[in-house]
Amino acid sequence: MSPWNRNPKLVGWIFIVLGLAGTILCAVPWANVVRARWFVPTPCTIVSCRIERAGGRGSDKVILSYTYAWRDRVLTGARYDYQIAASSLTDAKRQARHALTPGTKTTCWVNPANPQEAVIERGLTLGHAAIILPLGFLLLGCGALRFARAAPAF
Repeated sequence: MSPWNRNPKLVGWIFIVLGLAGTILCAVPWANVVRARWFVPTPCTIVSCRIERAGGRGSDKVILSYTYAWRDRVLTGARYDYQIAASSLTDAKRQARHALTPGTKTTCWVNPANPQEAVIERGLTLGHAAIILPLGFLLLGCGALRFARAAPAF
């Protein structure tokens, strides 16, 4: 009998810890998206935009630079969205790459409390669905603990 079968509580706690850590990590971009709802729309000009391969197969990240004016100051931004990791190149990112050519005028969203913080895409994207995996680990861990409590002792 493997040690995993003898101690389902251990398995449950491992899944709970992994699930909590992953959920907290994935919750940060969600919190930023919510916070960005109060950012101010500001005209900006794209300076550069490219898509960079970020390691794994199909993992790409939009790398860009843009300038915007805030209270008589010209600032530079580099954030496209609030994902914490590169993701597969979605149609939206392809469209963004083609739409955000140097010299293009668009809208960026500026944090009025911290004008150095700006973002082009402030909403949820497909990459934010990554929170489902750690939530699944969390549920599996809770289920394992529930099973361990209900199972007869050997």
